[in-house]
Amino acid sequence: MIKQHWNRIIIASGLLIFAVILLATGGHNLVSNTIARGALMSYFWLFEVIPIYVTALFPIIFGVPLGIIGSDQLASSYGNEFIFLFLGGFLIALALEKWNVHLQFSKAIIHLIGKSKPRIILGFLLTTGFIS
Repeated sequence: MIKQHWNRIIIASGLLIFAVILLATGGHNLVSNTIARGALMSYFWLFEVIPIYVTALFPIIFGVPLGIIGSDQLASSYGNEFIFLFLGGFLIALALEKWNVHLQFSKAIIHLIGKSKPRIILGFLLTTGFIS
Protein backbone atom coordinates (compact mmCIF):
# COMPACT_ATOMS: atom_id res chain seq x y z
CA MET A 1 0.00 0.00 0.00
CA ILE A 2 2.73 2.43 0.96
CA LYS A 3 4.85 1.39 -2.03
CA GLN A 4 1.98 2.14 -4.42
CA HIS A 5 1.61 5.55 -2.83
CA TRP A 6 5.30 6.31 -3.28
CA ASN A 7 5.21 5.00 -6.86
CA ARG A 8 2.39 7.41 -7.67
CA ILE A 9 4.32 10.28 -6.14
CA ILE A 10 7.47 9.37 -8.09
CA ILE A 11 5.53 9.03 -11.36
CA ALA A 12 3.77 12.36 -10.79
CA SER A 13 7.01 14.14 -9.94
CA GLY A 14 8.75 12.66 -12.99
CA LEU A 15 5.96 13.77 -15.29
CA LEU A 16 5.97 17.19 -13.63
CA ILE A 17 9.72 17.58 -14.26
CA PHE A 18 9.17 16.46 -17.85
CA ALA A 19 6.38 19.01 -18.33
CA VAL A 20 8.41 21.79 -16.70
CA ILE A 21 11.37 21.19 -19.02
CA LEU A 22 9.07 21.21 -22.05
CA LEU A 23 7.19 24.32 -20.94
CA ALA A 24 10.37 26.18 -19.99
CA THR A 25 11.84 25.68 -23.45
CA GLY A 26 8.58 26.12 -25.34
CA GLY A 27 8.59 22.53 -26.60
CA HIS A 28 10.01 23.54 -29.99
CA ASN A 29 13.70 22.90 -29.35
CA LEU A 30 14.70 19.38 -30.38
CA VAL A 31 17.64 19.28 -27.98
CA SER A 32 15.55 20.23 -24.95
CA ASN A 33 12.80 17.79 -26.01
CA THR A 34 15.39 15.03 -26.21
CA ILE A 35 16.82 16.01 -22.83
CA ALA A 36 13.33 16.02 -21.29
CA ARG A 37 12.55 12.57 -22.68
CA GLY A 38 15.94 11.22 -21.60
CA ALA A 39 15.52 12.67 -18.12
CA LEU A 40 12.09 11.07 -17.80
CA MET A 41 13.40 7.71 -18.97
CA SER A 42 16.39 7.89 -16.61
CA TYR A 43 14.15 8.89 -13.72
CA PHE A 44 11.76 5.99 -14.31
CA TRP A 45 14.62 3.54 -14.85
CA LEU A 46 16.32 4.67 -11.65
CA PHE A 47 13.26 4.28 -9.44
CA GLU A 48 11.68 1.39 -11.42
CA VAL A 49 8.15 2.68 -10.82
CA ILE A 50 6.94 1.16 -14.07
CA PRO A 51 8.36 -1.94 -15.76
CA ILE A 52 11.60 -1.33 -17.63
CA TYR A 53 10.19 -2.65 -20.90
CA VAL A 54 7.47 0.03 -20.75
CA THR A 55 10.10 2.69 -20.12
CA ALA A 56 12.05 1.39 -23.10
CA LEU A 57 9.05 2.24 -25.28
CA PHE A 58 9.28 5.95 -24.40
CA PRO A 59 11.19 6.76 -27.61
CA ILE A 60 8.21 5.37 -29.55
CA ILE A 61 5.65 7.09 -27.34
CA PHE A 62 7.31 10.51 -27.13
CA GLY A 63 9.69 10.56 -30.12
CA VAL A 64 7.31 11.41 -32.95
CA PRO A 65 4.95 13.78 -31.05
CA LEU A 66 7.90 15.81 -29.76
CA GLY A 67 9.46 15.94 -33.23
CA ILE A 68 12.66 14.22 -32.09
CA ILE A 69 12.54 11.54 -34.77
CA GLY A 70 10.45 10.93 -37.85
CA SER A 71 8.05 8.01 -38.00
CA ASP A 72 9.97 6.41 -40.89
CA GLN A 73 13.27 6.54 -38.97
CA LEU A 74 11.57 5.23 -35.84
CA ALA A 75 9.98 2.30 -37.65
CA SER A 76 13.27 1.34 -39.27
CA SER A 77 15.07 1.48 -35.91
CA TYR A 78 12.61 -0.82 -34.16
CA GLY A 79 11.88 -2.96 -37.22
CA ASN A 80 15.42 -4.17 -37.90
CA GLU A 81 15.65 -7.89 -38.69
CA PHE A 82 18.21 -8.41 -35.92
CA ILE A 83 15.78 -7.01 -33.35
CA PHE A 84 13.22 -9.60 -34.39
CA LEU A 85 15.89 -12.31 -34.33
CA PHE A 86 16.77 -11.51 -30.73
CA LEU A 87 13.09 -11.13 -29.80
CA GLY A 88 12.36 -14.59 -31.20
CA GLY A 89 15.25 -16.09 -29.25
CA PHE A 90 14.11 -14.44 -26.04
CA LEU A 91 10.54 -15.65 -26.54
CA ILE A 92 11.72 -19.22 -27.14
CA ALA A 93 13.89 -19.06 -24.01
CA LEU A 94 10.97 -17.71 -21.98
CA ALA A 95 8.70 -20.50 -23.23
CA LEU A 96 11.33 -23.15 -22.40
CA GLU A 97 11.68 -21.70 -18.91
CA LYS A 98 7.92 -21.48 -18.34
CA TRP A 99 7.39 -25.15 -19.14
CA ASN A 100 10.51 -26.26 -17.18
CA VAL A 101 12.15 -27.78 -20.22
CA HIS A 102 15.54 -26.87 -18.76
CA LEU A 103 14.80 -28.99 -15.68
CA GLN A 104 13.59 -31.88 -17.81
CA PHE A 105 16.78 -31.73 -19.88
CA SER A 106 19.00 -31.64 -16.80
CA LYS A 107 17.18 -34.52 -15.08
CA ALA A 108 17.33 -36.65 -18.22
CA ILE A 109 21.05 -35.94 -18.73
CA ILE A 110 21.89 -36.76 -15.09
CA HIS A 111 19.81 -39.93 -15.33
CA LEU A 112 21.63 -41.01 -18.51
CA ILE A 113 25.17 -39.95 -17.63
CA GLY A 114 25.43 -40.36 -13.87
CA LYS A 115 25.97 -38.37 -10.69
CA SER A 116 29.75 -38.17 -10.35
CA LYS A 117 31.43 -34.78 -10.76
CA PRO A 118 33.19 -35.49 -14.08
CA ARG A 119 30.02 -36.98 -15.53
CA ILE A 120 27.93 -33.98 -14.44
CA ILE A 121 30.42 -31.66 -16.18
CA LEU A 122 30.17 -33.85 -19.27
CA GLY A 123 26.40 -33.55 -18.97
CA PHE A 124 26.66 -29.74 -18.88
CA LEU A 125 28.85 -29.82 -21.98
CA LEU A 126 26.48 -32.12 -23.86
CA THR A 127 23.39 -30.17 -22.84
CA THR A 128 24.93 -26.87 -23.85
CA GLY A 129 26.03 -28.29 -27.17
CA PHE A 130 22.62 -29.85 -27.81
CA ILE A 131 20.63 -26.73 -26.96
CA SER A 132 22.87 -24.36 -28.88
